[in-house]
Order: sequence, then C-alpha cells, then structure tokens
Amino acid sequence: MFGTYQGPWRLAISPMVRRQAGMPLARLVSTELRAGVTPIRVERVGAYRGDSPTVVDMRIEKQFRHGSTKGFALFADVYNLLNSNAAQSQDNVTGRRTTILDGERVEYRRFLSPVEILPPRVLRLGFTLSL
Repeated sequence: MFGTYQGPWRLAISPMVRRQAGMPLARLVSTELRAGVTPIRVERVGAYRGDSPTVVDMRIEKQFRHGSTKGFALFADVYNLLNSNAAQSQDNVTGRRTTILDGERVEYRRFLSPVEILPPRVLRLGFTLSL
C-alpha cells in the first residue's frame, strides 16, 4: 500500500507499507550416505511458512521550480522506518547447530532459526535535476 500526499510549499510525503509473505518451507532431515550428507524432505512444501514481516518505507521530497519545466528536488528516503529485524529466510533442516558466543560453545536448534534478517534502517539523501 502506498500513496503520496502533496503538501503545501511543494512538499511531497510518500509512505509505503508492504507485507511480505513468508516463504513456504518443508522440513528436511540431513542423512549421511556414502556420497556425503544428503537432505531428505520429510514433510510437504508449505507445511511451514517463514515469518511475514511488515516493512514501512518513506520518502519526503521538496521541489524547487524555475519556470514551467526546469527545477530540482531534494529528497530523503528512509527504508525499514520501524527498524524491523524480522527474518527474511529461515532454516528448514531438523537438527542442532553450534556456535561460539563470548568464547563459549553454544548449541541452538536449527529448524526455523533465522538465516537472513531484514537490513537495518537506512537513510538515503539525494536530489533530482529537471532541465
């Protein structure tokens, strides 16, 4: 969902809200065969779904005109305005993983753990030129 509000003094505000559907997942089990480790699907695709994050982006733009066609605009884009850290993708293999945290070995479950998360809030400043 998005829209643009044309405010006074040629100020435009454009919010965008999007809801991303989580990826359909099928549980896998890793098995060790002579050829190496092979994942075997044990449930149908879509039995689980990843997170469905809602992301809010915003653009604020100020236009300056010189004549009827010439001018420039300054803008600020803010991506992930609410700074959501929802998972973009999740692991679908059953089992446990090990990592080192503060010098200590820690085990955690692998199934449905985040593999990739949304990038942090980003601010982009720029301008456009119309000649």
